[in-house]
Amino acid sequence: MDIDLRPLRRIARLTQLELSQRTGIDRTRLSFAECGYISLSADEQTAIMRAVAEAAETHAASVRTALAATENRHGLKGEHHG
Repeated sequence: MDIDLRPLRRIARLTQLELSQRTGIDRTRLSFAECGYISLSADEQTAIMRAVAEAAETHAASVRTALAATENRHGLKGEHHG
Protein backbone atom coordinates (compact mmCIF):
# COMPACT_ATOMS: atom_id res chain seq x y z
CA MET A 1 0.00 0.00 0.00
CA ASP A 2 1.50 3.30 -1.05
CA ILE A 3 -0.58 6.32 -0.11
CA ASP A 4 -0.46 9.65 -1.91
CA LEU A 5 0.44 11.55 1.23
CA ARG A 6 0.35 15.22 0.23
CA PRO A 7 -3.28 15.37 -0.99
CA LEU A 8 -4.48 13.39 2.04
CA ARG A 9 -2.63 15.69 4.40
CA ARG A 10 -4.01 18.79 2.70
CA ILE A 11 -7.59 17.49 2.71
CA ALA A 12 -7.24 17.00 6.45
CA ARG A 13 -5.76 20.50 6.72
CA LEU A 14 -2.63 19.25 8.46
CA THR A 15 0.88 20.59 8.08
CA GLN A 16 3.75 18.13 7.94
CA LEU A 17 4.63 19.15 11.49
CA GLU A 18 1.09 18.52 12.74
CA LEU A 19 0.97 15.13 11.01
CA SER A 20 4.36 14.31 12.48
CA GLN A 21 3.13 15.15 15.97
CA ARG A 22 -0.03 13.07 15.53
CA THR A 23 1.76 10.01 14.14
CA GLY A 24 5.19 10.09 15.75
CA ILE A 25 6.80 9.99 12.28
CA ASP A 26 9.64 12.45 11.84
CA ARG A 27 8.64 15.48 9.75
CA THR A 28 11.65 15.07 7.49
CA ARG A 29 10.62 11.47 6.81
CA LEU A 30 7.13 12.66 5.87
CA SER A 31 8.65 15.25 3.54
CA PHE A 32 10.86 12.66 1.85
CA ALA A 33 7.86 10.36 1.42
CA GLU A 34 5.80 13.17 -0.14
CA CYS A 35 8.62 13.83 -2.61
CA GLY A 36 8.88 10.14 -3.47
CA TYR A 37 12.40 9.73 -2.08
CA ILE A 38 11.40 7.02 0.40
CA SER A 39 8.53 4.62 1.02
CA LEU A 40 6.77 4.51 4.34
CA SER A 41 6.19 1.25 6.18
CA ALA A 42 2.72 -0.26 6.37
CA ASP A 43 2.54 0.74 10.06
CA GLU A 44 3.48 4.33 9.23
CA GLN A 45 0.88 4.48 6.47
CA THR A 46 -1.77 3.10 8.82
CA ALA A 47 -0.87 5.73 11.44
CA ILE A 48 -1.14 8.44 8.78
CA MET A 49 -4.53 7.21 7.58
CA ARG A 50 -5.85 7.22 11.16
CA ALA A 51 -4.50 10.71 11.85
CA VAL A 52 -5.90 12.07 8.58
CA ALA A 53 -9.30 10.50 9.22
CA GLU A 54 -9.44 11.92 12.75
CA ALA A 55 -8.43 15.38 11.59
CA ALA A 56 -10.93 15.32 8.72
CA GLU A 57 -13.74 14.26 11.07
CA THR A 58 -12.82 17.01 13.54
CA HIS A 59 -12.89 19.56 10.72
CA ALA A 60 -16.22 18.21 9.43
CA ALA A 61 -17.73 18.43 12.92
CA SER A 62 -16.58 22.05 13.18
CA VAL A 63 -18.20 22.84 9.82
CA ARG A 64 -21.47 21.17 10.89
CA THR A 65 -21.48 23.18 14.12
CA ALA A 66 -20.83 26.44 12.28
CA LEU A 67 -23.57 25.70 9.74
CA ALA A 68 -26.07 24.88 12.48
CA ALA A 69 -25.24 28.11 14.32
CA THR A 70 -25.69 30.09 11.10
CA GLU A 71 -29.03 28.39 10.39
CA ASN A 72 -30.24 29.12 13.91
CA ARG A 73 -29.15 32.77 13.76
CA HIS A 74 -30.90 33.34 10.46
CA GLY A 75 -33.95 31.17 11.08
CA LEU A 76 -33.08 28.87 8.17
CA LYS A 77 -33.35 25.54 9.92
CA GLY A 78 -35.32 23.12 7.78
CA GLU A 79 -35.61 25.50 4.84
CA HIS A 80 -34.13 24.56 1.51
CA HIS A 81 -33.05 27.18 -0.95
CA GLY A 82 -32.27 26.15 -4.45
